[in-house]
Amino acid sequence: MTLQDNYPNPFDKETKIKFSIPERCRVILDVTDIMGNKVLEFINHTVEANDYEVIWDGTDANGFNLPNCMYICRLIAGSHVKTIKMMLRR
Repeated sequence: MTLQDNYPNPFDKETKIKFSIPERCRVILDVTDIMGNKVLEFINHTVEANDYEVIWDGTDANGFNLPNCMYICRLIAGSHVKTIKMMLRR
């Protein structure tokens, strides 16, 4: 499993998050603030082995713009966890 650094980082309008899953498994891909509060969940279901890309526009689950801050993107695939730091600067 791989989780690449988002690009661009820091970002103002949107950023791309790329990851690869080597085998079919349950995947959670979410974003939390630095306090650990979940602000958005991209994926929470079983996916096939493949390369994936999501684009995040700096909004929360309700579509509201989030403040400038460091955010953590977390990828959970089976028993594996990877994280990256993302800086939002509008």
